[in-house]
Amino acid sequence: MSDDGITLRVEEDTISSGLAELKRRGTNMLPVMQTIGEVILGNIEDNFRAEGRYGEVGDWRGGSKSWKELAPSTVKRRGMAHPILQQSGAMASSFTKEASATGVQVGTIKEYAAIHNFGGMAGRGRKVKIPARPMMTIADESIKEIQDTIGDYLLKGTV
Repeated sequence: MSDDGITLRVEEDTISSGLAELKRRGTNMLPVMQTIGEVILGNIEDNFRAEGRYGEVGDWRGGSKSWKELAPSTVKRRGMAHPILQQSGAMASSFTKEASATGVQVGTIKEYAAIHNFGGMAGRGRKVKIPARPMMTIADESIKEIQDTIGDYLLKGTV
């Protein structure tokens, strides 16, 4: 090549070690999964505090819709209309995360959370219609935060 040309020199050791580090990070995503779990738990807390932040029933993406108001009979029994789904706080505080190197699960042991999240018929003889009040949703800004967390971990090794 002439003196006025461009020369590219690749240090194989640098590339190999960089690829090995990327592979190592990619096979152990535990730090990222723990962070993602915390972001999701934070969204669930925010959803309870706001009494709903969802788009469509059955969709995990957040939105601007609020939960339906409590039935008059429920308000009468409770003696108050708000906070919705938080008479004792047991369901709101029951959500946990379990992270591993390959994924994260967020959920609750409260069986009744599903009927409140998705809605449906409940009670004796399934005669009471419970409206869906989605609590397990993730806001768009949190989806972006999760994407950035994954990128930062894979490219920089930081969470």
